[in-house]
Amino acid sequence: MQANGRRPTKRNRRVVLIFTLVLSLALCGSARGNSRVRMNPGAINFHIDTKPSEPYVYSQDVLTLEWKNGADREDISYEITNLLDKETMIPASLIEAARIGVSDYQSLDLPMVFLRANEDKAQISFRIASEAWRSAGNFDGLLRTTRLNNGDINVKAHVQKYTCLDVDAGEDGIVVDANQGPGIYAADEKIGFTVFSNGKPWILSVSSECLNLSSSVPGLSQIPPENIWVRLDDEDYEINMAEGLILSGPAGKLVAHELSVRVRTELEHVSGTYKGKLKLTLSE
Repeated sequence: MQANGRRPTKRNRRVVLIFTLVLSLALCGSARGNSRVRMNPGAINFHIDTKPSEPYVYSQDVLTLEWKNGADREDISYEITNLLDKETMIPASLIEAARIGVSDYQSLDLPMVFLRANEDKAQISFRIASEAWRSAGNFDGLLRTTRLNNGDINVKAHVQKYTCLDVDAGEDGIVVDANQGPGIYAADEKIGFTVFSNGKPWILSVSSECLNLSSSVPGLSQIPPENIWVRLDDEDYEINMAEGLILSGPAGKLVAHELSVRVRTELEHVSGTYKGKLKLTLSE
């Protein structure tokens, strides 16, 4: 009990005072470092609302750095972290910066000088590679100075969800010349399609309507889905359209396929050219 209640000696008080003094000096030094440069704005934002048509998307935010009067000057460099939205990442290598009127764009995955000691002011513009649109989300990262006391800058990328299905089936869709009586006939052309989603993995269902004899009254002679088969790319099996075909794919990857179509005509089918369409339905 006596040991726990012992008052600090002069030596102990001196150690506490020295530690407090060192800590205070460190904090004051950090505050001076943060006050050396004026920066505007406080964050850099990217907005990607749809699939970019150009190699880069440019931020509307231009960063201005300016030395304060009497500040101790030294070159100030920044590099960027990866931008994250939970487990999804935009790599730092996709983000670039340029000193306006001074230097061209360069990647920020390595340090870049933003403000030099021998200049009063600098303006920095930013761009992000269009590849970033492959992942939807709200991404956050930091521009970090190589001098810890110069202050970090928030970087945000807002990428909207984008889902696209492009189908190349010509004007008439499926066209089959079944003019030799009952038998198996292949469609004149393959049907190509591409799928992309930057949000979630996708599911594509493929079904078929009846094929109609093009030279007769609609419905007079039809080839029903149970007499229609499709082959995906160069697979060694076919899928009957009475059952339909289900495909799936990952987010962030463009997927391309082709479908070959074959039909079987029966005795009741009139010889001639039959036309119809496949129905492709995309969901997440």
